[in-house]
Amino acid sequence: MADNVVVSANVGIGATVATDDIGGVQHQRIKLTLGADGVSEGDVSSSNPMPVNVPKEVFSQAVPVISSSHRYIHDGEVFRYHDSVTLGSGSSQDYLFTTPDSFPYAHLIFQMDGTAVTSFYLYEATDKTGTTPQTIFNANRNSANASVMTLHKGISGGTTDGTMLVNYSAGTSSGGGGGGSSKTPAAFNYDAEWILKRNTKYIFRATSGTAGNLCNIVLEWYEHASGT
Repeated sequence: MADNVVVSANVGIGATVATDDIGGVQHQRIKLTLGADGVSEGDVSSSNPMPVNVPKEVFSQAVPVISSSHRYIHDGEVFRYHDSVTLGSGSSQDYLFTTPDSFPYAHLIFQMDGTAVTSFYLYEATDKTGTTPQTIFNANRNSANASVMTLHKGISGGTTDGTMLVNYSAGTSSGGGGGGSSKTPAAFNYDAEWILKRNTKYIFRATSGTAGNLCNIVLEWYEHASGT
C-alpha cells in the first residue's frame, strides 16, 4: 500500500494527508509548530529549534553534569568494602570475592596498602572456600539494594589459587624485613576498572615481609542494572 491517503469532504473532493504505511495501517505524519494558543512562531527546524528548559544551578546558572560512575551511586548500584589487619613477617590475609552465575557483572576497582614490605596479589578462578562472611555496604545509604556478590575473609580447602592477575610488591624496612624502626609504606591503587567474570571466585591477598605490618584493603564496584 502506498504512503499518503486522500481525506475527502465530498466524493471526488479532498486533500492529500502525509502518512506512513506501517503494517497496512496509515500513521499520520505531523509537523511541530511553536507558539501559544492562537499564535504561530513557525515550524520547528534547525533554525527554529524546540525550546527546552534545562535545570541549572541557582547561582552560576551552569548546567549540572553528572558522570556515569556518580550516577550509579545515586541509583544505588555502587558497593564498598574496607578492612584492616596487622600481619607478621611472612603471613598473609586472603579475601574471597565470589560473583554469581547471573547479571549484573561486578565492575571493580581496588586499593591495598601496608606500612612496610608488602606483596599484593589478585587471583582468578580459585576453587577455595571462604571462611568468614563479610558485610558489603551500599554507597547510597538511602538505597535498599543489596549486592549480588559475596565476600569472605579467609579461605580454606581447594587445590589452586587460580590464575594470577596481579603481583605487586613494595615497601622497605631498615630491619631487613624483621621490623626495623624505619619503614617505607607499600601501596597498590588500581583505579582502572576490572569487569569480573560471572560465576567465578577471586582471591585478594596481602602478604607481609615485615613484622607488625598494618595492611588495608578497599574494594569498590558497581553492579549496573543493565547487566553489562
